[in-house]
Amino acid sequence: MFYEHHSSVDGVAYSTGEYLHGMVVMVRSEDGSVIVPVKDTSTSANYEIGSRAGFSVFEFHIDEPGAYVLTAWYEDGGTTPSVVLAIGRFDILNVLLRSFPLGFGGFLIGVLIIVWVFVKRRKAGRTI
Repeated sequence: MFYEHHSSVDGVAYSTGEYLHGMVVMVRSEDGSVIVPVKDTSTSANYEIGSRAGFSVFEFHIDEPGAYVLTAWYEDGGTTPSVVLAIGRFDILNVLLRSFPLGFGGFLIGVLIIVWVFVKRRKAGRTI
C-alpha cells in the first residue's frame, strides 16, 4: 500500500506532505468474516509518475480472491489531512527483469560506439 503525498482524485488535487503519522489501516473481507493482517512495509519503494508521487507505507497479503474493504483512520481520531492511499503490487524481481533488457541494450550500444570510434580513428591514422 502506498501513500501518495502528491495526487489527484476526481479532480481534487492532494499535496499532503511527505510524512504520514498515526494512520491505522484495516483490511477485511466484505462480509467481515476474514481480517487481513496489515503491517508496516518491509521494503522501501517510492515513485514519481507525472503529477503523482508516493511511497510504500503498509503491506498485506490476501490469500483468497474476493471483495475486501480497506478502512483507514488516524489513531487520535482526527479527520485531517485527507490523504490518498493507493493499492499496488511491488515485486522487485519483476522490476529487475523488466529493466535488464534496457540496461543491457544501453551497454551494448555504448560498446558499439567505442568500437566504431576506434575503427574510424585507426583508418584515419590517428591513435586513441
